[in-house]
Amino acid sequence: MRVFFIILALVFTQNQKGISQKWAKNNVFKVNAHSSDFSDLQFLKRAIKGRRIVALGEQTHDDGATFEARARLVKFLMEEMDFEVVLFEAGRFDMSIANDSIQKTKDIKHLKKGLYSFWNTKESKQLYHYLQERLTANRPTIVGGFDCKHTSQYGFRNYTQALFHAVQKANKELLKTDKFKTYFQTWESIEYESNNNNMGKVRFKMSGKEKVDFRNLSQWLSEELSAAGNKAFASQIRTLDESIIAYSDVRLIKLLFNKKSFIPINNRRDELMGENLSFLLGNSYKNKKVILIGASYHFMRNNQKIKPVKVNGFPIHQSIIMGDLIYPEFKEEIYTIAFTAYEGAYGYVREGKSGKKVKTPPSNSVSFQLAQAGYQQALVLLENAGQEDFWKRQVVLRLIDYQSDISSQSWPEIIDAVFFIKTMKPITYSPE
Repeated sequence: MRVFFIILALVFTQNQKGISQKWAKNNVFKVNAHSSDFSDLQFLKRAIKGRRIVALGEQTHDDGATFEARARLVKFLMEEMDFEVVLFEAGRFDMSIANDSIQKTKDIKHLKKGLYSFWNTKESKQLYHYLQERLTANRPTIVGGFDCKHTSQYGFRNYTQALFHAVQKANKELLKTDKFKTYFQTWESIEYESNNNNMGKVRFKMSGKEKVDFRNLSQWLSEELSAAGNKAFASQIRTLDESIIAYSDVRLIKLLFNKKSFIPINNRRDELMGENLSFLLGNSYKNKKVILIGASYHFMRNNQKIKPVKVNGFPIHQSIIMGDLIYPEFKEEIYTIAFTAYEGAYGYVREGKSGKKVKTPPSNSVSFQLAQAGYQQALVLLENAGQEDFWKRQVVLRLIDYQSDISSQSWPEIIDAVFFIKTMKPITYSPE
């Protein structure tokens, strides 16, 4: 340990503009990814104390080492801090079906069926194994989703049936109305297209008038269900229908030649995911401790304080982001941890294949500083960043991809902590 700090001191002395040894000693915590206990993570109890919502991000959805490290964080939060709900960036309806099936069968396979394919990979197995252990032991284990659109066959194949039963239970007289019949027929068409046309999973074509009519019917039915006491399904109807309307504008040719055309749709998705998450955190899981899993992009707040850059055509500093929308409501309850890396590769690959190379970050980046100091994995807490000159400058912190050097002088106002992994690796296809 003494040798480690001597190296650390030499690095920071040679790079006067870097993170100081004094600040690092109290705010940068070395993490042992292979530890059999949680002795290296105990500092998080103080950092997270009093927060009931912890958001754990990822850079690209293709971050194998992140998935493995995050699984251990989930286990720590559930074992040592009594968290019991895990909400994914996956379809809200899809995951409600998955959770119902999990609770009935005590089998985690239903979680895998409700998620995007990139989370059903070799590097996610550690998380699944742990959650299965909890289920087998009859310990509180609840999963859910906050995405506004369907993300699996649970959604594409089961929604109309669930919709019919929800309305029947709330007020069966509604089933006889022309309004419901028209609305239900539209959803039957949406479901048919989704199951018989790959493009249908992305969008359901609608004219301007059809969108107006569909929105009016959606609002009517949502209000009827809410009045009947089923506010959860009413809320779900609104965000799901609004996503159908938003994605009806997707045109593949337009996206290929003009990425800016996707910005309004991306912004609308974050707005709707924000609505979903606000309802879930404030109603369904109001008194529970919740872990959020998804892209770090969606968990950021105050994104206007990021140096104006465009990532894949998106003006990050001007975008509408879910984390920024929900933060005012849950400011005292939420703690956000993003992930970043220094080297290695990322991507979705077959066993034995290599992914895309991580671009070497600049010297004013957090990942460069920590890599040069000898860290393999570390958690950096930002609550005291105001005491350190390094953070007062324009500091690069890659949270969104491995190419774009987004920077800010106000990172503590954007996230609460960053998990550093020196060497990233891709996610690997798993046939299970």
